[in-house]
This record gives sequence, structure tokens and C-alpha cells, in this order.
Amino acid sequence: MNDLDQRVRDTLRARAGDIEPAPALWQEVRRRRDRRRRSRMAAGAGALAVAATIATVAVPAALHRLRPDEPAPFIEEPATTAPNTDPTTGPSPSAPATDAGEPAGAVAGSAVAVVTDGVSLSLLGPDGALAPFLVFGEEDETRVVALAIRPGSTPDDLTLVLLTESQGMYDLRWLRRTREGTDTSVSGPLTFPDPYNVRNRAVGGSVPAPVWSPDGRHLAWLEDGPAGQSPPAAPVLRTIGWSLAGPGTGRTADDNAEWSLDPLADGARLRLQDWLWLAGDGEERAGIVQVTDDLPHLHTLDVARGSDGALSTGEVRTSDAAMVDWAVGARDRPDESAPRYLLEVTGGDPAGTAVRLAVVAGDPEGVELPLPDELQRTRDLTSVWMTAHGDEVLVGADGRAWLLRREGAVRPLDGTVWYADHLR
Repeated sequence: MNDLDQRVRDTLRARAGDIEPAPALWQEVRRRRDRRRRSRMAAGAGALAVAATIATVAVPAALHRLRPDEPAPFIEEPATTAPNTDPTTGPSPSAPATDAGEPAGAVAGSAVAVVTDGVSLSLLGPDGALAPFLVFGEEDETRVVALAIRPGSTPDDLTLVLLTESQGMYDLRWLRRTREGTDTSVSGPLTFPDPYNVRNRAVGGSVPAPVWSPDGRHLAWLEDGPAGQSPPAAPVLRTIGWSLAGPGTGRTADDNAEWSLDPLADGARLRLQDWLWLAGDGEERAGIVQVTDDLPHLHTLDVARGSDGALSTGEVRTSDAAMVDWAVGARDRPDESAPRYLLEVTGGDPAGTAVRLAVVAGDPEGVELPLPDELQRTRDLTSVWMTAHGDEVLVGADGRAWLLRREGAVRPLDGTVWYADHLR
């Protein structure tokens, strides 16, 4: 067994405790459920007693800082349309052009991911072909920093949340792309209205990259606390509910909740990586969210949802392993049979300015996947990103991206790619 094999096995064993929800948090979910059941039974008994008396007398969130220093090449294929206006949220600032036609080739019906070069969004086909479907205006200074596809989306009905940057400020936006036959329409992107948008919008600290819950009912992100405080305010995990109309449900239980992450108030830039349910069914769930920082470390936070739809969080556990990114290849199968992919620092040069990265498939054998030379050694960990689905991984840095498969195939994507997310 070579040193890398041993490191892989040690890493996977060390992660074993990170993929189990804390028993205390799950017990709290069950306690709340039982308490509500008892309350409903008592209320029902009281109502029956009243009815009997009357009769006898007459129950509802260090991205990798993918902010290109120079604008990416502008794509002009899609035709422009008028800026989007929405009766509830008003005009979408810097509304992009949209494509009302059919994307190229068979990409539209067989897309595996959505990618961005910073100024446009494209569907990625299984053969690596790109079909643009939305472009921000050439004069617009807006850049797409991150994106997240809502679970359950398909190439023909796609809901997408974008993190954009303009003039040193972040915004969350969302859009819906639908296709029927040869007709395609794109609604949005609309800027999240208050109070559902990012509050600490200044660029420079933790990047509020959006992450969906596995069932698409909640959207979460991390943002730094208010600036100017001494000592610095702890970062905050924020979650909002999602409805058919977009961000926000209007329900007290599941809308616009937040938690201060005090153990992580050390000045590190954080990024929310993934959200998994690991126990329960229906309304009641228990699981984890994974957070990485730019040191780099991996943090695991317990999260649960009660029968009323309200979320709660538990303790934060920090791993000493040098993790850059983490992904699970099957949201609907988050047990030990699902492939897990770990992007890990495994070495460095004497000056400490370069590191070697390894992508590891999280199976018992700990198979190492080959990486392009450009990613084997990089000087900027914050530029590296990864997304996975099944036996396929998209990984990139500094405007380049590659499609990797567990059998060893590596395919570079054409053009500039700053970020991507898989259709799951």
C-alpha cells in the first residue's frame, strides 16, 4: 500500500463521523413531534367533550472566489429581448438578454449541467457541447459568481439561483427556464426581494454561494456578520423557504431563519458546500450541512426539520484534514452506497505557495481520480470548485473546467467556465 492509498483510507475513516446526524438533534425532532401529537390529542378530546355537553343540553443556506479579473468573452448567439419586469418585485436590474429559440443540437433534451463563463449561462451536453440560453448585456458590469440548480429540475423545466456580483456588491437572483417542443422561454432572472436577499452584500469576505436542501424546499447560504464590529461578528447560516412563486413562503416556521456560527468566527472565508438528509422521512428530517474555509478545513453542522417545517441546527464539528471541496454524487441516496468526492490538499512545495490536489471517490477502496496538470498544482485554492452527480465530476479553477468520470476519462470543456452545477 503506497502513501496515497493510506491517506485515502485514513481520510475516509476520519470522515465517517461527519456523515451521521447527531442523535441529540434527531431526538429533539421526535420530542417536538410527540409533543405536538399529544397537544392535538388533548385538543381533540376537549372538542369531543364540548360537543357531548351541547348535545345533552339541547388543527407550516471560501466560495472559491470565481470573480474574473477581466470580462469573459461575450457570447452573442441568443437574441435580445426587453428587460424583465415583474409585478411583485419590479424590474430586474441589468436584466439580461434571453434566448427564445432552440439550443444547439441535442443539448436541450439531454443536458447534464448548467455552466457559466461569468456573463452567460449555457446547458452542457453529455458530449461536452455548450448551448447558451441567457446572456447578460455587454455593457452590464454584472458577473455570475456561483449558481445552484433546484433539485428535481430537468432540461425542460429548470429553476436556477444565481449569485451575482456588480460594483463590489453581491445579489441573489433566480430564473426559470421551460421548454415545450421547439419553444423555449426564460423568466428572469429576478433579484431576490428583501428580506430574502443577502444582507452583508460587500465583496471581500465569505462568499454567499447558494445551496439547496435535497428536496428543494429550502435555500441556504453563509454570509459574514455585520461589518465594523470588534471582535468581528460571527458568520451566519441563513435559510429561506421556496414556493411556486420563488423565494419566500410567508410561513413563520420555514421562512427566513438564521443561526450564528460562533465557533467559526476566526476571520476565515467560508463557503457552504452541500446539504444532506440522512434520517427520517416526509416532513421530519435530520441531516448535515458541510462548510469549508480557506485555511482549508471541513466543518459539519447538524440540521433538522420538524413536523411543522421549521429548521433547527446543532453543534459544529471541525475536521483537521485539509479539505478544499466535498460533494456527494447522489442526493437521493446519501447513505454509504452513494459516491463521495473529496478535493483535498495532499502536499505543498517548500515555500508553501503551491499545493497538490487529489479528487477521491468516497467508496471503500478510496479510488483516486486523475486530475489535469493545471489542477495538480495550483497557487489559489479559492479558485477551485467541484460538483458531482453519480460517477461524473465537474471540476475547475481560474476559468477552466474538466469533466471527469470514475473510470478515468478526463474531458476539458471548451471556452471559459467559471462555475457549474449538475442537473440531479
